[in-house]
Amino acid sequence: MCLSSRIKITSIFLVFAMNCLNTYALVDYTEKEPAKNSSRKDRSGASTSTSSSIDKKLSPLSEKFSSNLTMQFQSLKLQSDADQKIQKMIFNGRLETQFGIFLDASFWTGSGVGFENQELNQSQNGNPEFRLGFNFIKIGGGHDMATMDFYFGTMLKSNSPIASSRSDQMFGVELSKRFFDFGFGGGYELRNTGKPESSYDYELGNIQKLFVSSGWIATEDIKFLLDFNSIVINPGKDGHKLSEKVSYSTLAPKLVLGIIPKIELTLGAEFLVKRPQTTVDLFPIKTLNNSPYGTNLIGGLGFIF
Repeated sequence: MCLSSRIKITSIFLVFAMNCLNTYALVDYTEKEPAKNSSRKDRSGASTSTSSSIDKKLSPLSEKFSSNLTMQFQSLKLQSDADQKIQKMIFNGRLETQFGIFLDASFWTGSGVGFENQELNQSQNGNPEFRLGFNFIKIGGGHDMATMDFYFGTMLKSNSPIASSRSDQMFGVELSKRFFDFGFGGGYELRNTGKPESSYDYELGNIQKLFVSSGWIATEDIKFLLDFNSIVINPGKDGHKLSEKVSYSTLAPKLVLGIIPKIELTLGAEFLVKRPQTTVDLFPIKTLNNSPYGTNLIGGLGFIF
């Protein structure tokens, strides 16, 4: 087995082990009381959820750790050419402890469609990302909880021609507030970009991201989410650099459907609501998370453990 295949398999395994799902304030943090007998009913008269028996079997481990996993597909249409696309399979994971410390991991693999360079049309490994964070403030509980989290992270470089050859560091803060069946969240992230190893990639200044999220739990199995992102990419200083500041904004409506307990299906799209006002070729920026290239289709599965 070649080295690149080993790296790909190892990276995917790590992401599956650490698991992540960012739905901000819409996570139900209501503390459940242990049932005294199997026939006990809750206040609404309904029987105790069958998931409680699963939680008991996982105790005490489930009381100290929680984890989530999402597998997401994205199709990114490049603004410069409607026939060119980047198709990505993204794995996000989160491992969270009862002490308010969490570890996020993300990895993607993808390929280009419609490029003249056939190397871009082959399957490629993307940039792994890791974030270590902690809960700074937690007020209330259940349906009225408010939180503030801080995190530090890094993006590792990749040798893929469709991924970035930079290694970046990031710092961010996230806020969330729950109002019964409605949730609101937001935050700010500052990314210090490293020097790219590929002569094709732009050298960039820092990247600033402001994000806002809202959601509504319509029923136990149906959720509506709306994510807004405003991104500013500052110009580089030396070499093959981005010569001017690039700013753009995206809006992503999503529908989350509960298929069976612990598994959710996400469907949505990401639209450019503010397009970059530049004539610079944007592909060498290699920012494929919130893409400045055009409309992105989103679909995925979420697993809650």
